[in-house]
Amino acid sequence: MDYHVLMSWQICRYLIIDVVADGNCEFRATAALLGWTEESWPLVRTQLDKEIRLHQDLYANVFDDSVESMRNSLKISGLSAQGQDKWMCLPDLGYVIATLSNVILVSLSHNLNMTLFPLNKAPPSKECLLAIGFVNENHWVQV
Repeated sequence: MDYHVLMSWQICRYLIIDVVADGNCEFRATAALLGWTEESWPLVRTQLDKEIRLHQDLYANVFDDSVESMRNSLKISGLSAQGQDKWMCLPDLGYVIATLSNVILVSLSHNLNMTLFPLNKAPPSKECLLAIGFVNENHWVQV
């Protein structure tokens, strides 16, 4: 195996942190990246819903008709595994995370990479960068 490929793989292996795969994985990864525990994922859902509700005009101007569907995706009836309709949808909720937490959110995947900035503030410093990765077409991890 090529030395550079091996080094890249070893670096990535230590920088990617897996979270529980239960339909809440992006909320889990986000919670952990914000400095909370992975188990704080319900708080992420609550905070995102509150942010959208408090700044509905901002998000309605950006996302048109999808504000209600974003809010509905955040509302769950229990703490168990969630169906696809409750998964985090990017880029929409990514912008909400970036705006609420004043961070730059980087989303990495095989098909599409995105960099999401806060919608109502100047971009934060480089120390406020969070990265998540979409793997296996169905799971989010911390990067």
